[in-house]
Amino acid sequence: MKLSVRFLVLSVVVVLLVGSVTPKEVDFGPEVPTELSNTIYEPSDDVKHLLMEENENKLATVGYDLFPGQIPYHAEVGVKTKGSSGLHIRAGTLVTPSFVLMPAYFLGNMLFNYEFDYGEIGLGAGFGDGTQWEQRINFTMNGIRFHPLYRYPSTELNNIALIRMEHPATVSTFVKPIRLPAASDDRTFELMEGTTIGAYVSNDPKYARNEVMENAKCMAGRPSEVADQHLCTNPYIGGSFCNIQYGSSLAIEDETGPVLVGTGVLVHYCTFTNPNQFVRVSFFRDWIQMNSDYED
Repeated sequence: MKLSVRFLVLSVVVVLLVGSVTPKEVDFGPEVPTELSNTIYEPSDDVKHLLMEENENKLATVGYDLFPGQIPYHAEVGVKTKGSSGLHIRAGTLVTPSFVLMPAYFLGNMLFNYEFDYGEIGLGAGFGDGTQWEQRINFTMNGIRFHPLYRYPSTELNNIALIRMEHPATVSTFVKPIRLPAASDDRTFELMEGTTIGAYVSNDPKYARNEVMENAKCMAGRPSEVADQHLCTNPYIGGSFCNIQYGSSLAIEDETGPVLVGTGVLVHYCTFTNPNQFVRVSFFRDWIQMNSDYED
């Protein structure tokens, strides 16, 4: 059987200041194809097998097993729309006990191309059938805060949002916020190793580590703009990660522990060796701090 694979580009969203804005107050431009939101961007087990066995990409990897508590800042972001039978799921990152950070596109698509019912954040979950560490916390439309300079339907710039949960998470070994780069941190993170987590929806979470690339080199392998507010990872150093999910965190380790440096916005299936692209968190650090309860 011939396997046809294409890369998926995820994009878009909305202009909002702190708080909420009703759809009629914003010009959202042309509609996004609604079928995008119904797809979990993770290859099936059959596809993974074919990718590995038929050598579509010798660098392909499904990642490495996580142990509970290894990535305690990972958040599963689910949205229930009216008329849907289940949750539309992407990834996010817990940056304070009350706030989750993720790209803006998914939330905007759910708000303005569907009839939003409710949202749910999953924390500390996904390890087989075990739920002893799991926390599920709802959020509403009023809890979503988009970057005010996002311009729908851009796939490129200011694609970042915060979610305020209805109540704070209980911090534990298995659920814990991650640090952001300090205001004084002027590192580009180039040539540093970043850890990315795969989807939790399979109840078999994985991780991979890739080197952060120079933006100029990333630009050469991309079909889209790579700006100062982006960073990329090199699939040739660490492998081409099949399990990466839209919104997945990218974290580096320094002498004081993990630091969130990116959130995934342009993700390729693992048959491709294109760099994956992330929003550069340090570029938006001040906005995150002003629009959440984050403190250094």
